[in-house]
Amino acid sequence: MELWDDRVEINNGTIGLRRLKEEDAEALWDLFEYPLSLKDAKMFLKAVEVRYVKKQSFVLAIADENLIGVIEAYHVKDNEAEIGYRIKPAYQNRGYATQAVQLFADLLMNTYGIGMLYAIVEKDNPASYKVLKKNQFQEQSEDKTIRMVLKR
Repeated sequence: MELWDDRVEINNGTIGLRRLKEEDAEALWDLFEYPLSLKDAKMFLKAVEVRYVKKQSFVLAIADENLIGVIEAYHVKDNEAEIGYRIKPAYQNRGYATQAVQLFADLLMNTYGIGMLYAIVEKDNPASYKVLKKNQFQEQSEDKTIRMVLKR
């Protein structure tokens, strides 16, 4: 199975990962540091789809009955990918990011055969560092950022 062929839906009983939909536009407003207008959210959704079609990134919604955040694989090449994720403020510090990274890593590595994932973490973001450590990512380098790597 190739990463770019399927429209994915996966869940662990608490949260799920799925493709973003037009109906998610209103729920995206508070996902970023600056609130998005409905027009900006719709433009974001279109950009996500364009990057998917061009095989530049693979973005999924993190959701229960509501949109919790997004998770993305980008720089996908040579059997590796960088991941990034963002959780809405109301859902932070509840374990959702840890669960989403676990689901996403399993999907990318076990279903799509990607051998290495990495994430770049800012030093002033200890919460994200903890999420990655809980998912067995290992620290690889350190300067202004920390590169965390998961290999299987």
